[in-house]
Amino acid sequence: WPHDLTKVNAYYSPLENSAVLTAVILQHPFYSFGLPSSVKMGTLGWILGHELNHAFYGPGRDHDEYGNERDWWSNKTNENFKERKNCVRDLYKGQIEEKTCMKINEKKTLNENIADIKGLETAFEAHRRLLAAVP
Repeated sequence: WPHDLTKVNAYYSPLENSAVLTAVILQHPFYSFGLPSSVKMGTLGWILGHELNHAFYGPGRDHDEYGNERDWWSNKTNENFKERKNCVRDLYKGQIEEKTCMKINEKKTLNENIADIKGLETAFEAHRRLLAAVP
């Protein structure tokens, strides 16, 4: 394994086309069996959604489903993504990180910012579907 599995960690591997969550992350405070589904989706769902979205918007964007390096997006998809990517970049431009009081480098953090936003959307949609499936 490329990472220490005894530490809290999650990552996306484009070569394996998979998201990896260490077993440690499946414990409190990230996960507890008795928590409501909204809390589970807001923590573990968001983390998993964040990592899975790297397959589309981050390191996995240049790899196909078999881990081969390949540009698999159409020109139209590339254009649409560039437009939305610029929107996210502009959203973070000039933002100050609270703990360090330092300006966020919106270019360096762009892929992570996109994964954060898409991870939240993914977790919210999964929770919405879960609630709709329960009578």
